[in-house]
Amino acid sequence: MSEVTGKPILYQLVTPEQYQGILTGAGLDEGTAGFLAALDQNMGAGIMSVTGDDLVRLIGHPTTPLAEGLRQDG
Repeated sequence: MSEVTGKPILYQLVTPEQYQGILTGAGLDEGTAGFLAALDQNMGAGIMSVTGDDLVRLIGHPTTPLAEGLRQDG
């Protein structure tokens, strides 16, 4: 993302507990923060890595690659 945006993007690894604390500190309730922290942990473990064309079929057009979307103005 830094290459595309021309701005430094900092990545900081946090534990699920730290992430949940960040989310509750931002105003989310404990249940929602716990759910999002668990979801993030599962994505990191590859549990949700199956891909398909569901989104393309739902929106009716091809998706935009991340780098292209970051390059778009606005």
